Amino acid sequence: MTEAEFRASATARGGEIFEVEWEANRVPPVHAHDWFATGIVLEGEFTLDANGTPRRYGVGEVFELAAGIPHRELAGPAGTKLVAAKL
Repeated sequence: MTEAEFRASATARGGEIFEVEWEANRVPPVHAHDWFATGIVLEGEFTLDANGTPRRYGVGEVFELAAGIPHRELAGPAGTKLVAAKL
């Protein structure tokens, strides 16, 4: 999927789109959102560690996370840049 396709799909689903850029090796605390999240990796790599189960995403890959799921969003060794949406 391309960034343009992701943005169009998220907008069609009523999503609030935002951009995210994190420094290399970012490791935040575990937290949860009260909204469904989806995003596409534009640069670097991104690991979504939900309920203790990490999954790595590379450029062009889309992730989704249901509301209320405890997770961490980790950036890879070169950092990461995402476009995401709250649904």
